[in-house]
Amino acid sequence: MLYKFGTILIVMLLLLGVHNIVIAKDITPELKKELDEIKEGQKALHEEIKFIKDMLLKGNNPTMPVPSRAIVYNVEFELGDNPVIGNESAPLVVIEFSDYQCSFCARHTKETYPDIFEKYIKTGKLRYVFMDKPLPGHNMANEAVGAAYCASKQGKFIEMHNEMMSNQDAINDLTSLATSIDLDINQFKNCMASKDYNEKLAKNLELASKLQISGVPCFVLASKDHSNPQKVKGISFIQGALPLANFQMVIDTVLADLNKNKI
Repeated sequence: MLYKFGTILIVMLLLLGVHNIVIAKDITPELKKELDEIKEGQKALHEEIKFIKDMLLKGNNPTMPVPSRAIVYNVEFELGDNPVIGNESAPLVVIEFSDYQCSFCARHTKETYPDIFEKYIKTGKLRYVFMDKPLPGHNMANEAVGAAYCASKQGKFIEMHNEMMSNQDAINDLTSLATSIDLDINQFKNCMASKDYNEKLAKNLELASKLQISGVPCFVLASKDHSNPQKVKGISFIQGALPLANFQMVIDTVLADLNKNKI
């Protein structure tokens, strides 16, 4: 398993070098947006690399799940009023923090989440929770959170979530996106006007701050509280729009540990 962690380090270092490579070229608005998002996550990536290096130098077992930050590991928190997909009895909970104007979040939604759904959610191995962390400078991100919230009130959260992630260029026209998934538009507009979603968003941002999550997408892995399905305890997290193989390595290791210890 040691070689896998070496691979992770190489990938992270390459990611951290992207900014210096492309800065010499002409920067389009789209490229600038991606660079800004990369910089948001650089601090977390640096800490991740340092932690893994320290673990390897100390000779710790590299097959164990590595908590990216102590603030996540063993921290108890509640899932709140957020959309949840999956079996309540699943031993592992994955909480996604994302932003509807984040191109890396869209990449995860389109390329990796479907595989996670088929391999882990559909088979009852994990529950998946959607939380929000709009980044500074994304002027429509908060309203997009509202659109997802209002769609959930009509039982169509995942449809609106996917629609916005797949059509970020059209995020300025949320009503059209709502129409495309056959929402009751009057009900949708009334819900948006009420701003009821702000309370949920504030709680999500408070939790992200508590866990010291800076960049998105970010995925917190947590064990469930058997006496209260709304309560979980943090184990570790995965940062960035990574392929299924990266998720699979971490999730499978954590699941094996949870099953072994019956946590």
